[in-house]
Amino acid sequence: MAAPVLRYFDCRSRGQAIRFVFAWHDIAFEDLRVPVESLGELRDRVRDGREPELPFGTLPWLRWDDVALGETLAIAGYLEARLGPTRTPAERARLDMVCSATHLDMQAPYRELFWKPDTHPEPALRAVARGLLDHLLRRLQQLESLAGDTPFFGGASPAVADLFVYESIDRARTVFGDAFEQTLRRTPQMLALADAIDAHAHIAACHREARVPYPVTASPSERALRERLPELLEESRE
Repeated sequence: MAAPVLRYFDCRSRGQAIRFVFAWHDIAFEDLRVPVESLGELRDRVRDGREPELPFGTLPWLRWDDVALGETLAIAGYLEARLGPTRTPAERARLDMVCSATHLDMQAPYRELFWKPDTHPEPALRAVARGLLDHLLRRLQQLESLAGDTPFFGGASPAVADLFVYESIDRARTVFGDAFEQTLRRTPQMLALADAIDAHAHIAACHREARVPYPVTASPSERALRERLPELLEESRE
């Protein structure tokens, strides 16, 4: 069988959780990373009909054997069906719910934070950052209320949905540092889930070997905005 091919931008956004799924299962895959600076060029290629393999003209895109898919949640569902154990319809629906809520509600809001000019006024940027931290806490608390008596939503080992939860937590840890750790400690089961996945040899190797991209989004202002966050968040606690 041919190795899977994942095509996505060289950032976290909608693709990193999928990369973590392959890493957890120790599946070698072709990680085609499109430079974030090429976003405009890709849009031009889609508009001109030069990207026929992209069903909706967007990334991520996955090809594995004779299956080709776009859209993050469709890819997540396919990977769960292919890599996970046999589950009842109710079990599958519950995992889909966790995956969808995590992807849509804990990842997409970063656009509001980083797709701003790097000269965005400090009070406004601080308010957006604190608002996102509060939002993440609410979502983590909701996930905590759904957690059962097993280590992961998938049971004794992570399902694809657990890797999506992990990616959202790892992303927030990277972006917000200590400010998010204080939030995370308020949801001990989610903290334990993230730490267990983080300690797994294949996931740890992703971080150790710098295979997790720094950018969260394709915004040209992100790096400058992120450099301002620690001081702004520290000021907000004073």
